[in-house]
Amino acid sequence: MSIFPDNILIQRYRMGRAATVIDYAERKGSLVLFRQETEMVSSSVRYVGDTDEVAETRIPKDLYVCQLHDVAVVGSSNMCIGKRGELLYDLLIMCISNENYRLSDRVLKKHHGKPVHLLGRYVMHYMNAGMKLDAAISLVCNFSSNYYHFIYEAISKFYLLDKCQIPEDVPLLVDERIKDVPQLMELLRLFAGNRQIVFLKARHMCRVKVLYYVSGVNQIIPNYVDIKQVRAEDNLFCPAAILFIRQHFLDYASAGKTFPKRFYIARKNTNNRSYNEKELTQIARDYDFEVVSPEDYTVADQFLLFANAECVIAASGAALSNIVCCKPGCRVLVLFSHVMDLTVFSSIASCLNIDMRYLIGKCVEESSLQTPYTVNADDFKKSITEWLIKE
Repeated sequence: MSIFPDNILIQRYRMGRAATVIDYAERKGSLVLFRQETEMVSSSVRYVGDTDEVAETRIPKDLYVCQLHDVAVVGSSNMCIGKRGELLYDLLIMCISNENYRLSDRVLKKHHGKPVHLLGRYVMHYMNAGMKLDAAISLVCNFSSNYYHFIYEAISKFYLLDKCQIPEDVPLLVDERIKDVPQLMELLRLFAGNRQIVFLKARHMCRVKVLYYVSGVNQIIPNYVDIKQVRAEDNLFCPAAILFIRQHFLDYASAGKTFPKRFYIARKNTNNRSYNEKELTQIARDYDFEVVSPEDYTVADQFLLFANAECVIAASGAALSNIVCCKPGCRVLVLFSHVMDLTVFSSIASCLNIDMRYLIGKCVEESSLQTPYTVNADDFKKSITEWLIKE
């Protein structure tokens, strides 16, 4: 008897033992379409004034695409559910092995931020909406509505999909919430080609007879128990996948337009990590930096904006995602609230020979990454004159 009841739109609770997808696939004798041990890279954060070379960590990791049968996908989660209720979740296994990793997943039942389990069986809660597909390629994942995570976790999977021969009539299964973000839909269509796109609501389950599962290409830890204890090797990136994304973005970039070579990225639609932006933008203008907001540009124009840049200033955040378009030698000054080796941007920059440095402000609350902070105006001016625009 199937573990999946057919009741429509009823919240379900289920317990399952956690396993990695590749272990499950091997036990079931599933077809592995692609598998390769790949050297992943993490490049430590460098600060304004640092003279040392970039410190790199290189760790091998298995990247793979496999074909699973009679499994389920749950919206807004990286997890799959096996035929007998197994919880297939590579990221969960990783978080279990490191006490500082905190898994932010709306489908796992949690207590004080930790997944609830009993004797190794974890509690899932989801909506059974009776959705079924004969076949699908899953791009469903945590944080899919975030521009950065969508690019480097979902879109990056096309790097592996390009290595496999999957029938053109197999649709892409994607989180429905990206439909509300036109930029994300534009990116998806850029890579999807002629494939049909099927949308899955958050926490809703979809049963799939034949699922093409693509492993995470980049390892990006969602959250931490103590963010100040983050290590360079926590977040790892595949250099070849970064170059793959870059080439597709540059091929799509606008042509025949002129953009500033020096610009400061201002924020419009976020209250997170507020800082003295108004003061700093005025200083930047004094050094011929144009203040820009990504929301004012099409996706293609954003790609060209970054591709033409020589010097960029921005607070740490999703707006820096498009540095993948920057040319080698471009200098990027990142404003941030804490001293920590959170390498989610520095590693991408290093893969592309972009010179990225961080300038740290004084924050209100040391324990919170989202706390307001203030960047010293004199330090900011010095960073510009003595490094950013210095010949």
